[in-house]
Order: sequence, then structure tokens, then C-alpha cells
Amino acid sequence: SSIVNTTDDSSPRSTKTYDALRPHYYTSFQNYCCGPKSNPTTSSQIKDVLPIPEKFKIEAKDLLTRINCFLIENLHEVTKYTSVLPNTFVEKTDHVDNQRYLIDRAMFRMMNGAQIINWSSSLPMLYPIRTSGNGNCLLHAVLIAMLGIHDLNLYLRDRLVQFMDENKEILKNHWRIERLKSDEKYGINSEDSKLDEEWNELCNLVRYENTEDGQTATQLQYLEAVHIFSISNMLCRPIIVLSEDWIRNKIGEAISVNDLYGIYLPTLSP
Repeated sequence: SSIVNTTDDSSPRSTKTYDALRPHYYTSFQNYCCGPKSNPTTSSQIKDVLPIPEKFKIEAKDLLTRINCFLIENLHEVTKYTSVLPNTFVEKTDHVDNQRYLIDRAMFRMMNGAQIINWSSSLPMLYPIRTSGNGNCLLHAVLIAMLGIHDLNLYLRDRLVQFMDENKEILKNHWRIERLKSDEKYGINSEDSKLDEEWNELCNLVRYENTEDGQTATQLQYLEAVHIFSISNMLCRPIIVLSEDWIRNKIGEAISVNDLYGIYLPTLSP
């Protein structure tokens, strides 16, 4: 989910080779975003989530595509913006249904309860916004946080591929230093060949293939911390990832350390 605040007042490729390298939490993260899906008749889903009506999607598709294309083409001019929700949207009872289209209310309760967000009553409220769980949720969240729209045609993902290709060596060196620190902390001996192999896999995660009929890919590889750092430098602005310290299963048991949360600074940008 992308976290936004209110106004203050007023065709999939095989990943078999890489599966062994991924931390356990990625399986959990994929299950959270994409499945297994719960029974659509459960009261929890009816209460928290309303799917956007298909007619709205059709009516908005062409317009959103044009907007998305324009914004990505002018990315250097729009990266300074941050999207907000008007107070009336989250306060008035007649907006409850609309809130269920937009706000991830289960995530809101969890993060509120853990005091990850909204721990200070003197600051504007923060709300997690639902994103599409198709493997591109990181890029969706970034664009939503800035401009309020999804990365519909993967334009931002394409820009990330280009940025990582153009800055491969400096990004790799930074990632390698941080990886060696982490491995040393856990008593792991890292081989250069294994690090090179893993870096290549990380770069390939961003790439995707369109379907045979030319349609944009709908299921993509999930991205990792180095990609968040790369996006931060590409956009020349900090990215803050809020979450618990642990990845938990459906019954709340901690199953893996969460190493995605934190503050990502554009330290490589001029």
C-alpha cells in the first residue's frame, strides 16, 4: 500500500533459479498481494473492500492512460509533488463506500494499532491506499504517493529499468557494500561469483515481457530494497517505507525479519 495523508486543514518469466535466493518473506508478501484469495462472501471482505465497478474502469481507462503517459514523460517536473486526501473524504459518513474503494482498511487498522502511523495527534492522519497486487505494487505506490494514480502501463517501471542500466556499477557497488555488512552480521561468507549472480537476478526482476498479442504484462516480479533505493535516486527524493519489524503469517506469528522498511535517501543523486 502507498501511504498518503489528508490535507492539514482545511507474461510472467520463470523465477525458478532465483527462488532459492529470495528471503522467505517474499512468498508471504506475494500471498498477501495476490493470493490465495479469501472467500468473497466473507463478512470481513465485504466490510473492508469494494471492487471498483467495471464500468468505471472502462470509462476511465483511456483518460488515465493519457494522464499516465504525460506524467511519466514529464517525470522530472512532477517528482516534487505529494498526493493528499481531502479531510471531507475520510470524515464524512457519506463517503464510507468510496473509502472502501480506495483505502486499505485492514492495513490501516494494523498500522494504527501498532502505532506505526498516526501516533501523534498533532500531525495530519496517514492512510494506506490500496494498490494493484500484480508485482508492480512498489511502482504503483510511488506514483500514487506523488500523483494519485497507478503506474498503469508500466512507464515508471520502464524508467527504472533504464536508470538501473545507466547506473549499474555505482548501484551494484552500493548494494554489494550493504550486502556484505548484512552477511557479516549473520555470519555468512559471501563469494564474489554468488554476489554477481544475485545482482544480475535483481536487475532482471525489474524487466518484463509483454504477452504474445502485445498486451502489457499483468503479472510481474516483486521488487526489493535495492530497487527502492534506485527509485529514490531516480526521483531525487527520499522514500519512507513504514511497516512492522517482522513479517507475520495469517495468525500473527513472526516468520521472518522485514528488511524492506526504513528511510531510503537519494545519496547517489547530485
